[in-house]
Amino acid sequence: MTETADLPLAPASLPDLSDSQTAPAGASAPPAAAASLGLLADVEIELSVEFGRRRMPLGEIARLDVGSVVELDTLAGEPLVIYANGRRIATGEAVVIGGQFGVRIQSLSGPAAG
Repeated sequence: MTETADLPLAPASLPDLSDSQTAPAGASAPPAAAASLGLLADVEIELSVEFGRRRMPLGEIARLDVGSVVELDTLAGEPLVIYANGRRIATGEAVVIGGQFGVRIQSLSGPAAG
């Protein structure tokens, strides 16, 4: 193991990437930023859609069985919430595409909403 006392140390100079420093939606990114985004274009993240939630006592959960129906807090026709890696990014409506569920984006959340 190397002793840190022998190594020259200097403060790191890192760019501020907070939301307040990002360009508004529709603004063109500087060439370096566009190139960096290009490097990340193939990175896969988890996209999930939430139909609703329900808090239940553990005793009720223990009594759930095949065929049980759990009522959620979302009304039929309300927008579904879309998350990317656990962060809310949009809302949408459920659709069926070739026998599979999908979601049509209705509104965007955060900086991309512009």
